Amino acid sequence: MAAKQYELDSSVLDWYRDFCPRNSFQVWTRPDITFADVVVGMANGVDLNDLIGSNSEIFGNIVLAKLAEITGESYETVSNVCHEAPMNSDFIGEDELRLIEAAKLVIEPRSRRISTVDIDFGKAFAIANHAMLNEVMSSLDDPVLYGIAERVLPNLEWRTDSIAIDAINTVYRDRHAEHYNLEAVRSHATELFAACQVQLAFIQADFVLQALDCAKPTTDKMHFESVYTSHPFSRRYILACCLGAFTHPRFAVAREAVADIEKRSNAKNSPTNIVAAAKKAASANVSADGAGSGKHI
Repeated sequence: MAAKQYELDSSVLDWYRDFCPRNSFQVWTRPDITFADVVVGMANGVDLNDLIGSNSEIFGNIVLAKLAEITGESYETVSNVCHEAPMNSDFIGEDELRLIEAAKLVIEPRSRRISTVDIDFGKAFAIANHAMLNEVMSSLDDPVLYGIAERVLPNLEWRTDSIAIDAINTVYRDRHAEHYNLEAVRSHATELFAACQVQLAFIQADFVLQALDCAKPTTDKMHFESVYTSHPFSRRYILACCLGAFTHPRFAVAREAVADIEKRSNAKNSPTNIVAAAKKAASANVSADGAGSGKHI
């Protein structure tokens, strides 16, 4: 049987298991680390041992030799990326730069931030509106809060980059903690956006109710905070609340999307666990900063 061919986008761990089935070098690395990740990591100053999960100098040299074989570059070129590029990025040669750029081209498509191009906004609004009318309303015992949220929903930002997309990217970026299927998140960006928008509608409704509670009868004006505030502490609090749309999805389409992401990720750090940790950390920071809290779904 012909030997398996490896490329820059191949998993280092997959190659290692073929190369050394008995784990003689005691390698412990994540299955999502590719040879391209190793190249870019080295160029950015990350220690090779940390990238490949081994303190063995011999194994490190073997990995560099394998990179040279995969890319067709010389061992010296690969070694220069490891040892020279982080400190002398302005002076490394064309061969090293070519190798680094080739690795970046492999990595960039799967690390691109989720943006407006990944979301069908018309579909997202339809999902959110249907959920509000047919699922969320029946689950609440506060008709006033629901009534305000229902009016808020269509007036949210539906076609621009917003805090809802930031919330999705919080899950997206945290995949670096474990092997995590980023494309699973991207494929459900529309459903996740809809879930965040429903959450934002209730957060905004809560802000309105808080303002009503604090309003003075003698004044005609009422001021309430916006979910699109630029205040860092408030924004962190709102983002933490948005993450709850993933931790505890409140309607069927969102639940199905999160379940599929977890299934396809096949990792210890499922979206629910990652988001729960992120939400806990964000909430702790906000609590320490003294930001207010209210009633949210």
